[in-house]
Amino acid sequence: MKPPKAGNTVVALVATGALLIGSAGVTQAKPLGIDVSNNNGSVNWTAAYNNSNIRFGFAKATEGQFFQDSTYHNNMSNGKLAGCLMGAYAFSHPASDDPQNEANYFYNFANANFNIGGQTIGPVLDLEIFSGHINANSYTDWANQWGAKIISRMHTDGRTCNWILYTSSCSACNVGGSITGSPWIADYNGQDSQTGTPWSVCGSCNVWPGDGWRFWQFTASGSVSGVSGGCDKDVYDGLLSDLMSSDLIMHSYP
Repeated sequence: MKPPKAGNTVVALVATGALLIGSAGVTQAKPLGIDVSNNNGSVNWTAAYNNSNIRFGFAKATEGQFFQDSTYHNNMSNGKLAGCLMGAYAFSHPASDDPQNEANYFYNFANANFNIGGQTIGPVLDLEIFSGHINANSYTDWANQWGAKIISRMHTDGRTCNWILYTSSCSACNVGGSITGSPWIADYNGQDSQTGTPWSVCGSCNVWPGDGWRFWQFTASGSVSGVSGGCDKDVYDGLLSDLMSSDLIMHSYP
C-alpha cells in the first residue's frame, strides 16, 4: 500500500478453486492476488490473470478525505472483465478524520463498482498510520466505526458482506479482540505464500481466530505480467472456491 503520487466478458472463474495452473505448469492451491493504485500505472488485468495466475485484486479508491485514485474505476472494471474477484480499499488517516466521515467519502466514490454478481470482495480499511484517533476511544473503535458505517451504507443499497482490515503483523498490536473486520496481514518474511504465515513476527498481536488471516500481503516487489515494475502480491488462506462462497463476497441484502 502506498500514498498517492504527487498531483494527483467476464472470463470463467475456476469452478472448484482447487487448482490454478499457470503457463509454467505451476499448481497453486491458494489463489494469488495483487493490490494496486495509481502508483502502478495502467494494469493489464488479462495478462495478470492468464500469465501470472492472478485470481483476485484490490484497487485503491480513496485516501483520507482528500484523494480519489484516478485508476480505481478502470482497475475494478478491467479486473472483473479479466475474471478476477476485485475489492476496493481506503487508505485511512485516523488522526485527522472522523471514521464515519471517511467511510462516507470512500463509499460515495467507490460504490459505483460494487455489485452482487459474485465478483466484488468486501471493502477494505487500510490502517497504517498510528498517530491518533479522532472521535474514537481506540484504533479498534475507530476501525469498527468505519466498518459499521460501510455495512450500513451497503445494506441501504441492498448489499452485504463483511469488511476487511489491512495492517501489518506488528501494527496489529494497535487493535484488540473486539475488531470486527476480517484480517488482511502484511509481512514480507520471504516464506512460501502457499505454506507460510504472516505471523512469523509479532504473533502475540494476532487477535483473530484460526490462522489469524484471510489475506496475506507477502511481498511489495512481486513480478506480475501486465504490471510495470514490482507490485504488492497477496494470497488468500483457502481455495478460490472458499473465497467465492465466503462472507467476504458481496451479495444481496437481506
